[in-house]
Amino acid sequence: MKTPYLVALIFAVTLGVTGSLALVTPAQANGCITPAAGTQLDPFLIQTPANLTCLKDNGSYYWGGGKYFRQTANLDMTGQNWSSGIGNYTTQFTGHFDGAGYSINNLSIAATHSGNEYWEGLALFGYLATGSTLDNLNLANVSVSVTGSGNSRVIATVAGWNNGQVTNVSTQGAVNVDETGYVASVGGFIGSGGSGSFSSINSDVDVNIRTRTASMSQVIYVGGFAGNISGGTMSLLKNSGSLTVNSAAWIEQTSAFIGNIDNVTLSDSYSIASMDLTAVQGVTQVGLLTGQLNGAFMNRTYVTGAMTLSGGTGITYAGSLIGTSRGTSSITNSFWDTTAIGQTLPLVGDVTTGALDQSGSSGQNYATLTLFSTFTTTNFVSAPWSISDGYEMVAANTWGICNGVSAPFLRSMTLADPCPMLPEISIATSSIVAGGSVSISGNGYQANEQVRIELHSTPVVLTTLQANGAGEINALVTIPAATGAGNHDLVLYGLSSTTITVVPITVTAALAQTGSRSTFELATIYMLFIAGALLLKFRRKIG
Repeated sequence: MKTPYLVALIFAVTLGVTGSLALVTPAQANGCITPAAGTQLDPFLIQTPANLTCLKDNGSYYWGGGKYFRQTANLDMTGQNWSSGIGNYTTQFTGHFDGAGYSINNLSIAATHSGNEYWEGLALFGYLATGSTLDNLNLANVSVSVTGSGNSRVIATVAGWNNGQVTNVSTQGAVNVDETGYVASVGGFIGSGGSGSFSSINSDVDVNIRTRTASMSQVIYVGGFAGNISGGTMSLLKNSGSLTVNSAAWIEQTSAFIGNIDNVTLSDSYSIASMDLTAVQGVTQVGLLTGQLNGAFMNRTYVTGAMTLSGGTGITYAGSLIGTSRGTSSITNSFWDTTAIGQTLPLVGDVTTGALDQSGSSGQNYATLTLFSTFTTTNFVSAPWSISDGYEMVAANTWGICNGVSAPFLRSMTLADPCPMLPEISIATSSIVAGGSVSISGNGYQANEQVRIELHSTPVVLTTLQANGAGEINALVTIPAATGAGNHDLVLYGLSSTTITVVPITVTAALAQTGSRSTFELATIYMLFIAGALLLKFRRKIG
């Protein structure tokens, strides 16, 4: 080969290699995510903890353009300490992340600041943009914390801010905020949201907030699940954990579930989280479901959790479900647990403007919330729930309930039968006359356990007895004579095993004792009259 041709070949190869390298992004060149097209058919694969950290650290390439990502394994993030999330206010995440049913474990996100305000969005995903999606992901033992000498907002475990679509995601962990001043839009699952949606979400997060300086300190839009949701739809949500707030000034629009709900449709959701609020100056607009409802519509929800409130200058606009309601809003076919709440409060603290539809919503004791009939008849709700009595192996209903044992559960996020084996109860007859007695026998209780028998719907204690050493009971109970005719329940409480067994009965009216003669009485009088007449005739014959 002649030298001129060799020089030309080398020059061409050099240009080709240089051109190829120019097309390789820094992240790909570093090898932190295997190169891919980033499309739905060829997504970037998140295979290791380093891959997820790479996604967080290379926002200029990965966050925009609607790229696709799929997780391929459970990730233990121990040692991968983050100080920010995927996406922020300036460069939001517009992509699609599919967790494929895998988990992200032991993720720690901690931020400190000394400026006036931190609000970049602190969570696994700082900002989910309009059109983005997050699906099929589990977070376990996640910790998110902010410590600062100013103000902070938009903080949670999964998404600081959401305008996208989040489906089938669970999270478990803690959020801790310690500030000198203003704290807003903080939640266990999401801090704040606009036009996004949530469906099939399970959040079990302990949220703890402290503010230290009275001159600027205020806590607002805070919730155990979400801080502030303005727009979109929410359904099939389960919220647990706890919310604890200590404010050097005020606490406003705060809830164990969602701090503020504005122009949102929420359905088929429940919260079993507790709430403990302490403020030096005062507490206002608080409830177990939401602190403020504004032009929003909620249906088929319930809350069961404790509410502890302490305010220096007082507590105002506090409701069992809702602190304040504005605009045209509704909370229908919903309940709060009067046994657990620890407060005597109305459904809503105040309807400040507009009207609030409360049809089919009320406070009930926990025993009533465990009954299948509570959710399927119109005794309490204006329209029955889609609910099954027990656990459906193939789900046909949205809800299930362990009748007489536990409050309803969402079938879509309940993978195993939660209903315990109940004692077996038998009664001599299911139709009993008011004032009459019926014998009850049963087995399956703990040895020598105390068993209380009540008549419902309005609870009336009939008797309390002790099971024998084999866990068996036998009792003769009397139905009060004043009991109205119709369908009722005998409810048996195992006081040690905490089992609740419900036996439907029908009570019939007692025979009338005043105002008219019974058939027996009339027959007796008639027979005495005939006997008297015969006796008189017999005497006349003798005479």
